[in-house]
Amino acid sequence: MVRKKTSSLTYFPVTIFCIIFLSLIWSVIFFYENKKVTKQKVFKKKHTIIQSIAQQFDPISKEHLQLRKAATDLLDFPISYKHIETIYFRNEQKQEIMIKMRFTGRDTYNTERRSCLRATYSYHGKEMIAPSLCDLRA
Repeated sequence: MVRKKTSSLTYFPVTIFCIIFLSLIWSVIFFYENKKVTKQKVFKKKHTIIQSIAQQFDPISKEHLQLRKAATDLLDFPISYKHIETIYFRNEQKQEIMIKMRFTGRDTYNTERRSCLRATYSYHGKEMIAPSLCDLRA
């Protein structure tokens, strides 16, 4: 029996293919893991922002606590205050929330009046624009 001697160059293309394939797999895994870490950092940052915004609101009635205080200070009879609705918008660029709150309360003539307040606060509760009366129709 005569054995043929094979050249080492016959396995060269297969070896090159395996090296390219493994480096491709490694780079995909590497970039996926790095992207995953940055996504987790962004999520943690957004989570803390959402928590700081949520702390400014009453969990049951969903009204802004500082704006409620301003509304009761406006009323002649603060005990007659009733919350109707609160709407807020986040401004990501300026890192602030714009809030509009509608409420009712009794005036000096013992008549129930609907009112509206709007204000702007930072994500951390600092007053940016003071509460002011707004149009009920808008």
